[in-house]
Amino acid sequence: MPSKNAVYLIVGLFLLGVLVIYLAAFVLPERNVQGFWRLRGERIERATPPAPGAGMPVPGAWRAEWGARVSDFWLLPFGLHRRGLEGIWWYLASFAVLAAMTVTVALVFPDRIHVLAESLQGGRQLAANLVVGLLGYLFFFLVGFLLVINIIGLPLVLLVVVILYSLSVVGVVAVSLAVGRGVARMARLRAESVLLDMLVGLVLVFQASIIPYLGWLVIGIVLALGLGAVLRTRFGRGTGWSLEEL
Repeated sequence: MPSKNAVYLIVGLFLLGVLVIYLAAFVLPERNVQGFWRLRGERIERATPPAPGAGMPVPGAWRAEWGARVSDFWLLPFGLHRRGLEGIWWYLASFAVLAAMTVTVALVFPDRIHVLAESLQGGRQLAANLVVGLLGYLFFFLVGFLLVINIIGLPLVLLVVVILYSLSVVGVVAVSLAVGRGVARMARLRAESVLLDMLVGLVLVFQASIIPYLGWLVIGIVLALGLGAVLRTRFGRGTGWSLEEL
């Protein structure tokens, strides 16, 4: 059975999530505050002529069978968003996919995730991870750019994208676990479970990503910290880069 403090924490996170999603799906869109990137899909269905025998068509006699249908989406760090009630389902679906990926990665690589989370403790390690992560993303983008302009290397672009995406997912899992453990210490929880810590951190990371504009900055920092931890620990092995093993 979870402790009383754990129950309070879960209820508090739930209420905070309800508040954040309500603001993002209803309140902020009414004030035209949603995010950076707007995706618009517009479709105007075919027009149909007047019925046969109706005489000579007059201006405006042609009518749109279904009319114009416009759907607006906003790109968020973990998926797309639509305003209103439909936006809530998009949020829930995005979090469900993210949580499934997180749990899967943690189950497949438990030891490495533990090492990565430990490397995210302390101010110096966080600063080092942030710098290394930013340089790592810059390196991958430069490699991808060089491959794009090189006809021979063009087929390898997809491989670079897959590698970077995979490392980013592992980094997000590690950061979520580190955040969850930090929250557990602040809430004075006893050792509940690693899964609970990881999900608590993931919920906070996901809620931060919902915040317009600021969410992109927060997720950018999370991604940089995660990739930096992955690179500094040699993909969770816990040892630095060296040629001594050759």
